[in-house]
Amino acid sequence: MPKFNAEHLRPLEYMASPDPRWAGFGSINTDGIHEPITIERYAEPIQKTKLNTSVPELVVTHFETAKNLALYAWNVYRFTPVAELYAYISIELALRDVTGDKKRPFKKLFERAIEKKILSNEKFSQWKHVTERRERQYQETIEWAQGLEIEQPKPPEYWDYLDVIVGSIPYFRNNYAHGSTSISPWAYAALKDSSEIINQLYETRI
Repeated sequence: MPKFNAEHLRPLEYMASPDPRWAGFGSINTDGIHEPITIERYAEPIQKTKLNTSVPELVVTHFETAKNLALYAWNVYRFTPVAELYAYISIELALRDVTGDKKRPFKKLFERAIEKKILSNEKFSQWKHVTERRERQYQETIEWAQGLEIEQPKPPEYWDYLDVIVGSIPYFRNNYAHGSTSISPWAYAALKDSSEIINQLYETRI
């Protein structure tokens, strides 16, 4: 393991070295041995996150910078919140581009896009994943209740993912932009949500 302070400026001889903190991430193999995450596995979700061809180049370039920051977080772990911030302000750039509104606060633009139904829960992969999982669990519980001849369970409650992101994304965007010690282990969720929001914005102009 390289001998350098990961929180300080990287010595030139270690510029290509992974941040030592990634050694703690990985999986347990069938022999019970910890296998650290590889750069290939780390990079794959970043590489798969893409914007549609309808998105203009100024937004694409901004978002690709966020992806590059996320990729290079392999070398500098603290690039992760910077990548998230850049992903979130890519949304802001897109919102201002499609609306022409240069003055309204980010959250207000976000809320307007939701009010006009430009953004839809059904187009978010996270919403689909959770909703499908809840439906499977519900069906399993119905079968279990029928077998035991007990009261049927109530259907799963509707999950409004838009309500989640309109509260969380502007919050984290401001938190990072104004100086913060917060850091999440991955930028994947920020990149994924941001790409899906931007893609929806350019499907139909506000």
